Amino acid sequence: MYSWGANSHGQLALGTITEMCETPLKVTKLPFKLNEIKAIEGGGGHTIILNKDGSTFSCGWNNKGQLGLGHQNDVSEFVEIEHYKFKDIKCGWDVSAGITEDDELFIWGSNTSFQMGNKNEKLSTVPIKLELPNSEVPAQISFGLRHTCVLTKTNAIFVFGKSKCCDKISHFCESITHNDLLYLKYVPKIKIKDICCGENHFLLLGVDNTIHAFGDDKFKQCSPEIDKNPKRHEIISIKSGWTHCGYLTSDGKISMWGRNNYGQLAKPPESISCTVPNPISVNIDEKVNQFYLGSQHGLVVTTKGIYTWGWNEHGNCGNGDTKNL
Repeated sequence: MYSWGANSHGQLALGTITEMCETPLKVTKLPFKLNEIKAIEGGGGHTIILNKDGSTFSCGWNNKGQLGLGHQNDVSEFVEIEHYKFKDIKCGWDVSAGITEDDELFIWGSNTSFQMGNKNEKLSTVPIKLELPNSEVPAQISFGLRHTCVLTKTNAIFVFGKSKCCDKISHFCESITHNDLLYLKYVPKIKIKDICCGENHFLLLGVDNTIHAFGDDKFKQCSPEIDKNPKRHEIISIKSGWTHCGYLTSDGKISMWGRNNYGQLAKPPESISCTVPNPISVNIDEKVNQFYLGSQHGLVVTTKGIYTWGWNEHGNCGNGDTKNL
């Protein structure tokens, strides 16, 4: 395992706290085997590992308890979040969540904007179970900067927290008071198979290969133009940074749209934004197997290597420099 980028809170799990690491460094102390890893999630300054057996490990920024370890001290090496077994995990800016094998949703970390779905506390250093309205069963969860989006097994979308996103979608959603908090409920006509959140927006991927975007559209991240490509291959993954978005198709191609001030669309930042998903290349003709977006940068894993682009102020791209790519 190798890590790079900002390390001001020990989020690279290197055992030290430094401003940044501009090139990949090997993580030498791991309380798990690499072949046991199921998922890796990164937040604003923390990292969580999910293993195939449901065990989870966290490190990094912990000012709001987002590591789930029962305290608020930063940790520079992976420590197990004990007593919980999850099948899915997600990290927000300073909040985290997990869904168990029994389909129970737990959230921990910051609740300053009610992103934990209640008004009972400002933060939690341990996972707290969230019951959804009408005992709906969670299927997926995603975090924006200050809002939370949950997809249920009945195809309902619940959005809560403080965000421009909530203001933008309230006119077509059902308003429900739950846990003394306003929840917005939206039920799409199309069956949804994937969700993801940006800073103040969220995306839905339908089983019919359509994309639906809601929320703040300042940089055209929710442009109606994004779904006007009926001939594209099956979308297998949708991702969102703060204000740019993208998807990976079954033929190993990436398309992206939204803000481009740092080159986060993998092309020169000559224009502020792009309203239509544009196919991008990663220097050579290779099939992309994995695709990820950070706040304002991106990463793909191809059949031959790893490629990064975009905002690079903290060595995010791992190329030994801090100039944007």
